[in-house]
Amino acid sequence: MALPKVRGARDESRVIHHELGHWLMAREVGFDTGGVIVQRAPDGAIHGSAKVFPRASVMLDTTGAIDDYLTRRVMVLCTGVIVEIEWYSKNLGRLLDEDELADVYENGVIDVSGLSDKGKIEELLVILSGLRNKPVSELPDFAAQISDLFTEIYNQAKVKAEKFLDKLYVMAEITSKEKWQSREMLEVPLERLLEIESLSETRLKMMSPAI
Repeated sequence: MALPKVRGARDESRVIHHELGHWLMAREVGFDTGGVIVQRAPDGAIHGSAKVFPRASVMLDTTGAIDDYLTRRVMVLCTGVIVEIEWYSKNLGRLLDEDELADVYENGVIDVSGLSDKGKIEELLVILSGLRNKPVSELPDFAAQISDLFTEIYNQAKVKAEKFLDKLYVMAEITSKEKWQSREMLEVPLERLLEIESLSETRLKMMSPAI
């Protein structure tokens, strides 16, 4: 089943959720972040990007250090997909089927460079597979290695993302009400995102039942 096409404010909401997923996971795994940008293209499509500075905290001079670094980068990218799936599920009032899940991964949010998470993920997984696996000569065997790696890291990211999804929903609600700098662009700088994160945490605490 094909996912329904969303436009206007709903599409902006989808992109905001997606980019906040990247932003929150980046901070969760130890990367510095900047702001988030949402843009309207002339054809009405909505694009977005979350500024992430994936600097290594240690020298990447061992296989283990490189593996850890690449894994965290892939987790950040996967979380955009994870959150977008959650957004569709929440808006449709049901779980997505396999074709719809594939649709989100294949045709998710495009950033301002024109790249999707899928393309970036697959480039990094090729390197990671070379670190973890012995070379194989047959393409189906290599594809299986990549698929297994993706599933493993995606599931790791999903476990971490579930811990901040409630906060993300509140952050997205606040962010969607921010003033656009122009008709084409909404840019939320780091300082404002940190304020929004703090407001969201406070709101969630107020909503939590007293023990």
